[in-house]
Amino acid sequence: MIDRVCSLLRMNPPIVDNRGMLFSSGATVPTDGTDGYQTGCIFQHTDGGAETALYVNEGSVTSCDFNAVIPPGSMELSDLGDVGSVAYAAGTLLTADGDSYEEVVAACTRKVIETGTYSSTASNGVTLLSTNNRPVSFLFDDAGAALGAADYRAALSRVLLTKDQSNAITLNAMRAQIKGLDGIDVSSASSVVSPFTGYLELAGTGARTLNGHVACVRAALEEGASGTTTVGTYLAGFEATLNSTRTYGGSGITAAFLADISSGTSSWQYGLYVGLSGADVILGSCDAFTGKVVQTGTYSSSASKGVTLASGNNRPVSFLFDDAGAALDAADYRATLSRVCLTIDQSNAITINALRGQLKANDGIDISNTSSVSSPITGYLELAGTGARTLAGHVAGIRAAIEEGASGTTTISASSYYSGFEATLNSTRTYTETGEMAAFMANISGGTTKWPKAFWADAAGCTTGIYVGKHANTAGSGISLGGATAANRFHSDDGGSALTGNRRGVLSRLAVIAEHTGALSLASMCAQTKLVGDVDFDGDYLAGMYAYLEMAGANDLGLNDARHAACAVRARTEVGGDLTIAQGYLAGVYAELNTTGAYTVTQTGVLAAFVATATDQRGDLWGSALYVDGADNVLGFAAADSGYTNGIKANAVTPTGNVSHVIRVDINGTPGYIPVYAAEGLGT
Repeated sequence: MIDRVCSLLRMNPPIVDNRGMLFSSGATVPTDGTDGYQTGCIFQHTDGGAETALYVNEGSVTSCDFNAVIPPGSMELSDLGDVGSVAYAAGTLLTADGDSYEEVVAACTRKVIETGTYSSTASNGVTLLSTNNRPVSFLFDDAGAALGAADYRAALSRVLLTKDQSNAITLNAMRAQIKGLDGIDVSSASSVVSPFTGYLELAGTGARTLNGHVACVRAALEEGASGTTTVGTYLAGFEATLNSTRTYGGSGITAAFLADISSGTSSWQYGLYVGLSGADVILGSCDAFTGKVVQTGTYSSSASKGVTLASGNNRPVSFLFDDAGAALDAADYRATLSRVCLTIDQSNAITINALRGQLKANDGIDISNTSSVSSPITGYLELAGTGARTLAGHVAGIRAAIEEGASGTTTISASSYYSGFEATLNSTRTYTETGEMAAFMANISGGTTKWPKAFWADAAGCTTGIYVGKHANTAGSGISLGGATAANRFHSDDGGSALTGNRRGVLSRLAVIAEHTGALSLASMCAQTKLVGDVDFDGDYLAGMYAYLEMAGANDLGLNDARHAACAVRARTEVGGDLTIAQGYLAGVYAELNTTGAYTVTQTGVLAAFVATATDQRGDLWGSALYVDGADNVLGFAAADSGYTNGIKANAVTPTGNVSHVIRVDINGTPGYIPVYAAEGLGT
């Protein structure tokens, strides 16, 4: 009967072994945590309304979590905060200016700047030479005076996403790339290869005033705000065309545009300058170009040589991009691309950056405001608004990606590094820390939400999660303890609130999934202190691991169970099923003395697997050196012999006196009993 009904309803018969409702209805949505609704259960809210009529259980059968199913077509522009009252035509793309959505963004689908040809062969990009090590530069300063009210942008690269992006896209507001072709080496250990660079200069020593538009040649095109212009071929402020099949030689220069001097020592400030919004693409194809492509200001360490930065000119260079209000096609997008293509082996000691951001403070210059943020490069990912969103794929403030061929071998030379991210410090100064100084800092700049993880290593993406120093027996291979009392520190606390459950300051977990045989040692954590060679130790303590439980005041230990403990070291062996111990030991603590080669142990101290002593100033002692609560035997021994090989000697004696207790021990599988006499005198 059930199969017939399900067939008429075009559905599969329900699995009766799975408890819980699949469909339900009522005037009240079930409270979160309610038992009896299967995951995916549909609840029709008979007393609901818009966006509250239909719910689905996203929890479990023992603890439901019903969430409303909202139709995608119900979202309207008026649902967004800070819209204002201006009416907009359908299809118009709006952007927020801080208090209303009123600025219309014009669509732009052309490249803004492009130099050379995007290729993997030589002589298709701007040529890098030792005499031309910064072909593209952007520099700014205030010229020693405050700027008037204006909209200044020294450099801005911005991508505005106005639609949900569901395609598999790679989106970068700015991207710098250095590519080494197959087999290309960067073999010098002193080389620095990293993407980013810029420059601008205005020369001259004489006093002058320049107002308005000053130019040797000025091309200005102006049209009215309305009307339609149809361009059949070219519309240009300047055009240089060459129609020829000839071969040009000689010592002269052939150029579509030439900036030169005829006499004197002064030069043009710019060979080519494009004003704000002056062109969709500032420079087009420029194969094998050996000069500087773009430069603003003068590369100098004195004022008035760069583009002036001021509160009214806080981004003098800007590159703005958006998605034109539509979902992007699946592609690799770079809002700004700076790429250096290496086509031959590089053996000289070079520092090469596809894109470089530099912040220089002259000698004695302070950055004293604790609210300041100073960084040569900032990756700024802004997710605006308070609405719910879904983030999938790789979303990062800064992403470092290394790409190599699928096959082949890459050799990392000695004393060299190959990394996704590198923080280097070039300084001989002494730093006094009242704040924090670190190669990497995870922090929050506002709000109360914290990073769930300061650092996360994908198990599928690395062979070692964290590696500090080198595993060697030479000085300097590890972090030196000469400048710090601890090489690595992990600090945690209870946040000033009472805690429950199992909490660990540090957790190291090794999951054994497969069966293992043969010579294998596994440990979730290994602590090793090694005396290298014939090294003497005359200090206080030497330990492979040091566990420290400190009770600093008048403390009460109200443990929840008589077998619970407050201890410096807790060893727990948990058995969750049938266990067979074929040979060897299953122990809470295993103390092993491992010696190799010929050796001599001279004891004026104590050689012991376990020591219980007291080092306090009050003379207090442990209540028991060993306390047993939950063991068949107090002590277990291997086979006894005529000597004390295993700490026990085989010798038959007849005890005398009054016995008050008996201690049971195990001797190689045979139970034994140690009498405890009621008095010190054991008889005759």
